[in-house]
Amino acid sequence: MKKSSLILLIFLAVTALKAQVGVNTENPQGIFHIDGKRDTNGSTNIADDVMVDTQGRIGIGTNAPQNKIDIRTTGNNTGLHLPNGASSGKVLTSDTQGNGVWVSGAVQYQTMVVGKGGNTIYSGIVPYPESGPSIGKIVKIDFFNNIKFDKAKEIYGSTYGWDAVNQRYVAPVTGIYRISMNMYFRSTQPGENQRVYAFKNGVFFQDPGFISVTDNGKDQNNFVMGLVKLDQGDIIDFWGFIYNNAQSEDILLYGEEGHSYILIESL
Repeated sequence: MKKSSLILLIFLAVTALKAQVGVNTENPQGIFHIDGKRDTNGSTNIADDVMVDTQGRIGIGTNAPQNKIDIRTTGNNTGLHLPNGASSGKVLTSDTQGNGVWVSGAVQYQTMVVGKGGNTIYSGIVPYPESGPSIGKIVKIDFFNNIKFDKAKEIYGSTYGWDAVNQRYVAPVTGIYRISMNMYFRSTQPGENQRVYAFKNGVFFQDPGFISVTDNGKDQNNFVMGLVKLDQGDIIDFWGFIYNNAQSEDILLYGEEGHSYILIESL
């Protein structure tokens, strides 16, 4: 009797080790297989399946996981959602104790815009802000309509990055930015001193590298680059300037690829 009981126990143990458990399915494909929505009429949809295979790998949306946790989805949904503390521009990292935490990411993003093709003539006189130069003609440059790429807008939404309607850049996060700009002047008169200024929140500023200085002449290619600290929502725009007393000449800029452009990068 004891011998028969021992044989039965061994048989049941071996059977249990080889068993596959299926939930909502009569044909489990792994050690543990859940069919979220029972397949009927010969359907083999696995998008709603969860499975553990013989190597301990977990598959979600797949019956053939390739990693310890393998999530398969369709469309733009990644299938992974960690809501607590998550927001646009943050990354998941760990503290000194190994706990997962969300922090503002060091994501580098770039925005590049190019001036529209051909000559653009700016006439008229706009008064300077009190912090700006006092003599000459100044006009806002508004021909940067060709957006080559705008990662700031892709990452943080349409509110940020280059605003083509208002011809300005809106900072998506607080940090240090590198601004590079190249302006191609075609002066209407020889001897003009034409420049480009960057304005921050409507105020002229002179952080290192942000005034383009030109030589006299009718065709002038001017490149300038500098760093500036911006808070989220700060605005950068660009103004053309002729330094003279008469204020009679127009400002003429030439767009097109490789001539007038603005490149803004986060650091």
